[in-house]
Amino acid sequence: MLANGLLSLHPNRRINTKLLKRSYIFQDRTYVANAEHFIAAQRYEGLGNTEQADEIEMLLASKIIHCADEEFRISECLIQKSPNEELARIHRAFKKAELELFQSMGLNVNPVQIHALTFVGGQVSKDMTSQIIKLEGLKEHYFTRVLNTRTLEQFFPLSGASIITGVLPKIPAMKIEVLNYPMIDTDIPWQRLFDFKQDKTTKKHFVRFNRLLSRLLTSLDTTQEIYEEVEYMLGEYKEYIELAEMKYKTSKRVIYLKCAEAVIESLVGSPLEFFKPASVILNNHFNINKDFVEYLQTKQNAPEKEVSLLYEIQNLQ
Repeated sequence: MLANGLLSLHPNRRINTKLLKRSYIFQDRTYVANAEHFIAAQRYEGLGNTEQADEIEMLLASKIIHCADEEFRISECLIQKSPNEELARIHRAFKKAELELFQSMGLNVNPVQIHALTFVGGQVSKDMTSQIIKLEGLKEHYFTRVLNTRTLEQFFPLSGASIITGVLPKIPAMKIEVLNYPMIDTDIPWQRLFDFKQDKTTKKHFVRFNRLLSRLLTSLDTTQEIYEEVEYMLGEYKEYIELAEMKYKTSKRVIYLKCAEAVIESLVGSPLEFFKPASVILNNHFNINKDFVEYLQTKQNAPEKEVSLLYEIQNLQ
């Protein structure tokens, strides 16, 4: 269940640092795309966001977050078609969605207008900002689908369900809300977060938590046992956070999973016969629903059968 989050950076859009920090806490690795362009634009084009440019440069140099362009040459896939059949299908789906997005904005797809959305000097209007956000959200979907195909690891778009592009198809997904989860305060400095995450107890918690989620989806006969384990584990994790003197607040951790519809229906369908003995525990710790979320789909029968992470909502209030 562990995955890598990816955030696409744009020179005219401030970086959501809280989102990056939440991703860093929960995921294996956090990647950014277009970092070099973002940093250069702040420093040499007078866009004025040099503080975040310095921060991103420090985080990349320290290997706290990682550069998708350096490790995977990800930006090249925006213009280069791959001989790989699946990657070619993903590229066609992206270009189709990009064209629909441009048309919905009243734009023609030509190099001048594409460049205007890729880099805009100075101040931009609210309408232009909205267009930029949708375009970057679409790119995140594309980049992560490419990386999921090219590598053995799992990637998901950090902006996730918080950006609705309006041009991607929606697929059924399982929405799991983990209630009363101890959320680390994202105002904590990066170095303290780094030290906390490197601790063996922190790593052990996230491995155990994700194994329990996997068991929840595959071992329905042990559902009550899983809920009891979650209750114990969250209490144990809360005590550890307090001993480490980390600021936190109790909140919801929201995860969207892609899996076979039969699995979703078995968990959220009615009646929930196997949930009845554990209904109190379910209400205290989990809220499981079926939802529909955007996904860069390339096949009519998508999503695939295996369980995988679609999004994790990182920016809850």
